[in-house]
Amino acid sequence: MQRWILTGMLGTFGFSIAISLSYSAMLMMDEKEPGRSWGLWTMGLVVGVLVMGGVRLIHDRTPLSWWLVLGVMPAAIGAYFLI
Repeated sequence: MQRWILTGMLGTFGFSIAISLSYSAMLMMDEKEPGRSWGLWTMGLVVGVLVMGGVRLIHDRTPLSWWLVLGVMPAAIGAYFLI
């Protein structure tokens, strides 16, 4: 039961950060300095993938799995609006 509680906490906290970074990237879009928004988007991508890898490690599974695609989802939605 502790694993599921820790997974819920990590998922909630981690994905809220990943979504916030992707949303902030959309708000920071500037034609003069495009690197700022893409840097935030990249950090959201990394956080999302690390969260899913951490969830897999909590449950004693290998972190390299197709489940990592779920970690990319917040950044993929943000990329749709950045492009």
